[in-house]
Amino acid sequence: MDDEMKDEWQKLSEGRSVEQLEEDIATEKARADAQYATNPRVLEDYNRRKREADQLRGKLNNSERQLERLTDDIDNVRSKWQPKLQDLVNRISQGFSAAFDRIGCAGEVRISGIGVHEDYDKWGIDILVKFR
Repeated sequence: MDDEMKDEWQKLSEGRSVEQLEEDIATEKARADAQYATNPRVLEDYNRRKREADQLRGKLNNSERQLERLTDDIDNVRSKWQPKLQDLVNRISQGFSAAFDRIGCAGEVRISGIGVHEDYDKWGIDILVKFR
């Protein structure tokens, strides 16, 4: 080895000889073998859990695909009825507003929560009236 390699070896070996390092390696191997020998079912448990995790991943992927499909279906159906609902409420509001104008007041009907909440149960119809 050249001088640079020798210096690097000294740093990595922390001043221990090759024999001492080989002895340390053998000790660590023996310790690892002893841990495995005390519990021979470790590999079986690992493989079983790995199979279970793979099955769960498969179920999760299927559920995610199904959720995406259902979300697309909901968006598709919503894009058909929501504009019609908005048009209906706008026509009602125009009539309501015209009726209140005749008696010298102001009125409006609108959908609240649309575009803000994805849950339809949080939507509502607001009827606004202003008396002068």
